[in-house]
Amino acid sequence: MRTESTRWLRFWLSGLLTLACLGQAQAAGEYELKAAFLYNFALFTEWPGAPATMKFCVLGHDPFGKAISPLSQKSVHGVTVQVTHIESAAEARSCQVLFIASSEHPNVPAIFEQLRDEPVLTVAESNGFDRKMVMIVMVSANNRVGFDISQSAAQQAGLKLSSQLLKLARQVQ
Repeated sequence: MRTESTRWLRFWLSGLLTLACLGQAQAAGEYELKAAFLYNFALFTEWPGAPATMKFCVLGHDPFGKAISPLSQKSVHGVTVQVTHIESAAEARSCQVLFIASSEHPNVPAIFEQLRDEPVLTVAESNGFDRKMVMIVMVSANNRVGFDISQSAAQQAGLKLSSQLLKLARQVQ
């Protein structure tokens, strides 16, 4: 398992470095990269119990367009990925990974209340909200995408984030 994780990490890093070198963190390319980040966040997360389907949900105005669709052809921990768009935080309780679109950032406190203690990996883009409520915040700057992690939020939800993922974060709280 350790060598498989190391191999995935190397593969992920080489892909991210290639994309960063090509300067594709703009427009549609930015969201292709962010979709790849979502997938890799899931690879380096452990959920309590084994879900039948690895449900990736987008809440709010979808910035990904077609960039997130290829994830439906993948699997995480041997479980098929399903990408879906949802309308409310209540629907997010059935998700394993929740991307909170910037249109929903004013609602983050209410979303957090709905998902408190639920094993849902929450991911958003930086926009000035309390980052302790969202587990992973993706930050775009200078044609690069980085991320910050709230490990305490993940632990509260019963999720275990890989130490390899924590090492790649810009900040861990």
